[in-house]
Amino acid sequence: TLKKKGYNAGFGDLENGKFFFSKNKKFDTIINVNVLEHIKSDSKTLKSFYNLLTGSGKLILLTPSHQFAYSEIDKNLGHFRRYDLGALEKKLKKIGFEIK
Repeated sequence: TLKKKGYNAGFGDLENGKFFFSKNKKFDTIINVNVLEHIKSDSKTLKSFYNLLTGSGKLILLTPSHQFAYSEIDKNLGHFRRYDLGALEKKLKKIGFEIK
């Protein structure tokens, strides 16, 4: 298990900022791979990520691209959206992220 290997893991609610660790916990890096598109309120989740990062922390984000390609397959997979780079960058900058 993760705990046996020295990792602290648990469940949380990304949209509402409720986690298994203390509110004051800060991270150097958050890696989010193919999850954001499944979350209805992605802006709330991105804000949670921002608040969980140290001042120099990094968010590594991978999502399906090209909103124009959003289809029935996406819906069946539980996706609310796909992302266009410009729109995602704008959303991240509005929250306070610096794009590298």
